[in-house]
This record gives sequence, C-alpha cells and structure tokens, in this order.
Amino acid sequence: MASPLQRLCSVAILLLATASSTFARTIACPNSTIQFERPDLDICNPLKYTPSVSLAVVATVLYALTAVGISYGLYRHGQKWMLTMIISCLCYAFGMGIRILFKQDTHATGVYIVLYLFTTLSPCGMLATDYILLGRLVRHLGMDKHLLINARKTTIIFVGSDIATFLVQAAGGGVSTAKGNPELVVTGTKIFLAGIILQLISFFFFTMLTLHFAYNVRKHEPALWSGTKEDRRWKQLLYALLWTCVGFLIRSFFRSVELSQGYGGFLAIHEVYIYALDTLPLFVAAIIYIPFYPGRYLRPNTAGAHPHAYDANGVLKAHAVPDEELPLEGTTPQLEEEKSRDGSAGAGEGGKRSWKRFGRK
Repeated sequence: MASPLQRLCSVAILLLATASSTFARTIACPNSTIQFERPDLDICNPLKYTPSVSLAVVATVLYALTAVGISYGLYRHGQKWMLTMIISCLCYAFGMGIRILFKQDTHATGVYIVLYLFTTLSPCGMLATDYILLGRLVRHLGMDKHLLINARKTTIIFVGSDIATFLVQAAGGGVSTAKGNPELVVTGTKIFLAGIILQLISFFFFTMLTLHFAYNVRKHEPALWSGTKEDRRWKQLLYALLWTCVGFLIRSFFRSVELSQGYGGFLAIHEVYIYALDTLPLFVAAIIYIPFYPGRYLRPNTAGAHPHAYDANGVLKAHAVPDEELPLEGTTPQLEEEKSRDGSAGAGEGGKRSWKRFGRK
C-alpha cells in the first residue's frame, strides 16, 4: 500500500489542478493575428510565447519512460516508497503534454493553470524521495551516529517541510492564476515565491546534511568507505543521491529567480530557460534512479536477514545468522566443516529456521 505521503503527493496535485481548471476565471479575449504572430504582445497569453510542440513531446516521452523505468525497478526490487518519484515523473510528463494542447489556444486559462501547477508542484514528490532515501540508507548501514539528526527524525522533518512548502506553493499558484484581479496575482506570486524559497532553503540544508554524513563515514569508518568492492557498493547509491541533489538545487534556484522577476520577467517569457534550468535538471536527477535503483542496494545480501543487520563494515552481524549456522561450543572449524559436508545433501529441506533476533519463523 502507498504511504500517506504518496497519497498526498498524487491526490493533492491531481485534485488541485482539476479544481483550478474548473473554477478558474477567464477573460474573453478576441482572436487575432497577435495571438500567434506576436505572442509577446498578447495580454491574454500568460506565457508570452507559443509553446514548442516538439520540445513538449520530447519532454513528455522522456519523463514517461523514466517513470516506466523506475516502475520496473519497483517491480523487481521493491521499495514502495519510490512511488513518490514515479508519480512525480508522471505528473510532470502530463504537465508538459498539456503544453501541446495549450499551443492550440494560448488564451485557455484553465489549460494554462493545469500545465503550470503540474510542472511546478510535481517536483515536490521528487524531493520527498531523496528525504526518505537518506534515512533508509543510514539505517541500513547502521551509521545513525554519523548523522547530525536521527535518521527517522531526519525523514520526518524534511518530508514535513516538503509537504508544508507544497501547500504554500499550491495556495500561491492558485491565487496567482486569478485573471482580472492584478492585486491577487501579485499576492499569489509572492506566496508562491515564498514557498519556492523555503523549499530551496530546506533542500539546501538537506544536501549539507548528506555531505556531512558522507564526510563522517569517510573519516571515521575507513573499512566501510574503502573496503572491498562489495562492502562499499552502497556508495554508488550515495553518489546517486548527491547527483539528484545538484539537479534539484539548480531547479529550485531557477524557479526562485524566475518568480522573483514576476510572470512577465525575462526568464518566464523565454521557453528555453524552462527546459534548460527546470525540465533538464529534474530529468537527469530522476533518471539516475533507473540504473541506481535503491532496492538494488538496500535489500539484504543474505536471504532472510533483516535489512539493518549489518555492522559498520557491511558484514552480516552474528545475531542475524540462523542458529544452525553458528558454531557450537567445544567444536572446531574443521569439525564444523565436516558436519557441513555430511549434511549438505539434506540442506535446505529441514523445515523452518529459528533466528536469534532479526528472525523469521
């Protein structure tokens, strides 16, 4: 089952966009050659340009394929919380696809609201994925002592901030799209900008927290950081996480500057910047989780072992090993090896195993 966060990210985005498009106030704009030949002079075109169909199609397909790729990882390796990333990619793909429809009538206020809210709010779910992943990775390694904040509290704090900034942005976005009332538009823009800035600050601190954790592990746990290839395999997931942080920070900073200039600002009215500093950074951040899917790293290396049953070196702890695999008192490794050879024929057919701590019965 999906977590409450996943339900919030999906339901809130869908309902908000649908409600906004239904109840939005529109202005009856006369159809003229200005609408298509000089969109920059069209007072009824909120984008001030005609969206590129080819770019919108490419973006829609790439984000949809990314969602499919991550969904395949979910099917193969589990980790249901990755639904937050999948839903976000699908919502962003939908928002980009709506740009194709908006090109047909750039005066369609309802269509504009849908595409705007889907493309600006859906990345909240992507950030939530990183917030959850850090806590899971730290607990998997048993390295909570090297994180400034308890791993579980870290997830709760940052996911909570993500939900709060999402609601602020949603409120600001809804108000800012009200046509015919310039004061409401300005107020909504300021609210939206506040939400984006708070999101940027929150994610910046999260990135610093992640870097601090990596530094502590490298300094105090050399065996875990520079051990065998299998022992340090978890670092691939850490680097993937940091890679996404770069993309999300670029996007958040761009949106903050864009909104600070207003909807008629230089960045907002030039489509190339939307793709270069919003669509592209989010895409390269999201797609990294296809080859480096968290479930390939967080799942246990020994069948039946608890995911958190590893010591600082990434080795399975003794109390997570089945009783019959532990050496008995008064025996030698040689005797144990002989017993193992004698009983190998019947191995695997002997009923249920008892586990000392992280047990399955």
